[in-house]
Amino acid sequence: MQLSLLSKHNKYIVFQLAGDLKVVAFLPENAKPFGFDSATIINKKLTFFLLKSYKQILADAVDLFQSSAKKKLVIDVKFSVANTKKEQWFSLIIEKSNDKSLTKNLIVTATNITTIKLREEKLQQQILANQNTILTLQNTHQINQAIVNNSNVIILTLDGKNKITAISKYTESFTGYSLHELLGKDSLDLFTPKNKYPTLYQKINKHRKEDCFPKQFESTLLTKQGDEKIIIWSVSNLIINGQICGRISVGIDITERKNKDQQLLEREQRFRRITENIPLPVTICDTNGKVMFLNKKFLELIGYSLTDIPNLSDAFGYIKYPTETFEKKVQNEWYKLLKAFKKDKSVVFPSVERIVICKDGFHRHFEVSFSTEEDMLYIVFNDITLKLIANNSFERQKLFYESILNGIPSDIAVFDDKHRYLFVNPTAVKDDVLRAWLIGKTDEEYCNYRNKPMAIAQGRREIFNRVLTTKTLQSWEEELVGFGGKPDYHLRNMYPIIDTDGSLKMIIGYGINITKRKLAEKQLQESEQRFKSIADHTPIPICNFDKQMNISYINNKFLDVIGYKFEEITDAELWPHFIYYPDAESIETGRAEWKVVIEKTWKYPNSKTEVLERTIICKNGEYKIFEVSFAVNNKLVYAILNEVTEKRKAEKLLFESEQRFKALAENMPIAIGSHDIDGKIIFLNKHFLNSVGYSQNDIPTLTDWYLKTQPDIEIRKILYNNWLDTIDAYRKGVITSIPYIETAVLCKNGDTRTFNFLFSIYKDIVYIMLVDITERKKVEQELINSHLQLRELASHLQKIREEERKYIAREIHDELGQLVTGLKMDISLTKKKLEKQLPELGEKLANVMNLTDEIVHTVRRIASELRPSILDDIGLDAALEWQAKEFEKRTSITCIFTNNTKDISVNMDIKSNLFRIFQESLTNIIRHANATKVVASLTILNNNLMFVVNDNGDGIKNINQQRTFGLLGMKERIIMINGIFNIDSFAGKGTTITISVPLD
Repeated sequence: MQLSLLSKHNKYIVFQLAGDLKVVAFLPENAKPFGFDSATIINKKLTFFLLKSYKQILADAVDLFQSSAKKKLVIDVKFSVANTKKEQWFSLIIEKSNDKSLTKNLIVTATNITTIKLREEKLQQQILANQNTILTLQNTHQINQAIVNNSNVIILTLDGKNKITAISKYTESFTGYSLHELLGKDSLDLFTPKNKYPTLYQKINKHRKEDCFPKQFESTLLTKQGDEKIIIWSVSNLIINGQICGRISVGIDITERKNKDQQLLEREQRFRRITENIPLPVTICDTNGKVMFLNKKFLELIGYSLTDIPNLSDAFGYIKYPTETFEKKVQNEWYKLLKAFKKDKSVVFPSVERIVICKDGFHRHFEVSFSTEEDMLYIVFNDITLKLIANNSFERQKLFYESILNGIPSDIAVFDDKHRYLFVNPTAVKDDVLRAWLIGKTDEEYCNYRNKPMAIAQGRREIFNRVLTTKTLQSWEEELVGFGGKPDYHLRNMYPIIDTDGSLKMIIGYGINITKRKLAEKQLQESEQRFKSIADHTPIPICNFDKQMNISYINNKFLDVIGYKFEEITDAELWPHFIYYPDAESIETGRAEWKVVIEKTWKYPNSKTEVLERTIICKNGEYKIFEVSFAVNNKLVYAILNEVTEKRKAEKLLFESEQRFKALAENMPIAIGSHDIDGKIIFLNKHFLNSVGYSQNDIPTLTDWYLKTQPDIEIRKILYNNWLDTIDAYRKGVITSIPYIETAVLCKNGDTRTFNFLFSIYKDIVYIMLVDITERKKVEQELINSHLQLRELASHLQKIREEERKYIAREIHDELGQLVTGLKMDISLTKKKLEKQLPELGEKLANVMNLTDEIVHTVRRIASELRPSILDDIGLDAALEWQAKEFEKRTSITCIFTNNTKDISVNMDIKSNLFRIFQESLTNIIRHANATKVVASLTILNNNLMFVVNDNGDGIKNINQQRTFGLLGMKERIIMINGIFNIDSFAGKGTTITISVPLD
């Protein structure tokens, strides 16, 4: 911070030093004139640049300074400047850094005092020359004589007690004291009185006691006449014959030089104060054209800062020239003058007129004058823009019109004192011919020429005369007829240009088209009227108030609901008392809250503000509750009062009902909870905690519930999405109740239990009862397992039965059939042998043979019924077709079998079970159906084997109540092969059995 502040003073070099005196920052712009730059100085100790004799002096002084409580150290040192052979003196002001993070850092401000030091060195040389002359003398008489005769400098000799023993004649004339007046007096009495400079007195007195009087110092000498003189003293021991006999002090008057330095400083300060407050823009630059200073008026009027124009060459882009050639010529002349000024400070810069493009885009005319002093060029800008407007010179008027007025997007006109047009810009009159004709004419002539109403000219004349009389700015609004007969509104202004003698030079008129603004105001008024019309018929109380909280409007509903008339509540001091607060503290906080919301509404008119709830004491004494929302329109705040009295009563009743429900539910022996439709858990009873283990803190929302109770991500997702879909359907009115669900839940103790969730919903609150069916589900599972075991056993027994049938059929066919066949052959041989001898016996044997044939047929039939070999040998379709034909032969009932499978291959389980079902179906038809026709079909549909048996019999009454073993056996067979069994029957319309078996 200190570094940046000091950087504003261009006479200084500013360094920032670390604790070890290394340079960590400095101002390179200021340092360049002294040969310092970043490459040569950063991270090097400042002592690196000092002459050898001053390196340790600075280091020791800084060490002492760091350890002391002093805030500032001043020391003069000698630098060896980079890139030059010169040695320069600098006065260093060393301050401790204010930055707490840089406590050991130092801020060093270096001022070049080489010129001053050179002067002092010359003086000191004079002093030393005088001292050497005196010190070469051998006795006191010679010395006194030399001092008395010396008339060039102030010389005093002092004894061992610093008492004056001799003075020079020049000292007498300079101080006004004679030798007799000073002889034997303490030397300090001749310096500065101790009551005026106690610090110097103490310092000199201390050195005198310690016999270490400083060799050189500066002090103030008070003459006999009371004048204060500044003296540089050089003090040496007075040695005679090898012994110290006293001291000799030689002084040179530097009062005039000091006064000049002070005057220079005061002059500079005074100049800065003057230039800062001068009512003209002022710029100061050096011989290189670098801008050193811009005063306040420059920034105010022209707008550019030092950042915009660090050099005069940067300002050329902001000056408007008639042509590029002229611009180049002016710039070349300027560079020549600046170059000459650098060599010769007496160069004279001529005054010029320039058009400056200000930062705000406005073109201003300036009379620019220059003055020089030492190495500085002072430039003063005199704004002559208005002067040019008032000037009758044609050339200057033309330049002004073209460069400024013609570029202004407002109507501009200049009149003389007779109200005649001197100038009109193209914005006011676009037609060039008409604009040229208008010069020298009055408004009356213009209106007559353009067939405009004369009232326009008369109104303007009245305003013009008022400006002439009052010599002040006059403004008014004027309505004209625009394009298409539509109104055209203008804001007009006239102001006088007064000469230095107080006389009127001209009157300038300017105006802007405000049609859009007026139309917007009109639309706003119409909008206000529409709003009030709408508001008056709105079934909600509405009022508005200004920033002072004074009510300016209430609608009809406000009067109906609250009861107060407009005049009863308009005052901001009155109506807040109609708002009810239960106590004094509530009044204070409530009104503060109201104020904050209103301020936010003013500040952010387009954002949604907070809705306040307030109880208002109506005129009839009734207390009504309102939700108050706010909006800003046309510098007014509108308050919309939505009455919620009944809603709050209902909420109170609901709350009381909730409390009763909680009290009742809390002790019920079933888990009960509730949540809102946003999923926030509202209530969980004790039994819920006992059953599931989770408290309301564990599961504040349904999201937490699903996360904790459903560890399986997929199941959790399904259940959660189902809940979202259900709530969405409820919100849309698709459903009014929520169906129950059954699901397993992971309890807090790690157990998994199954619950039936029963739901009830009322006023957006979902009530839930959790019925623990874990034990029932275990019993159900055990029953299902038992059924599966029985079914597997039945399937196993069925397979064993089929295998036994197959074995028995094979045994009957092979063994019994073979025996019966052998028997038949034996009987046939016996018959042939005996029928001739015993005809009667032969006839009986013939009967036996017939009986044997029947036995063979019976054996074959029984074997086929037990297990038709065709089922194993050929396939299912052939076996079904054979069974249909056999059925038709035995019963004379038409039996048609249709096969659309084309040699399908299925496993033996499917073959056996479908064949047995067909047999059972035909058996049932014979026993119960009284059918005359049976149709069976075997097809493939969607990779399923479809088998259908249909009869035209009596059908089955109460098919759903039939639990016969035949039907149950068919169903079990189909279940064993993973098929689907379906039976349809209607009384008098027959029965249809449909079987579907997957082929995969």
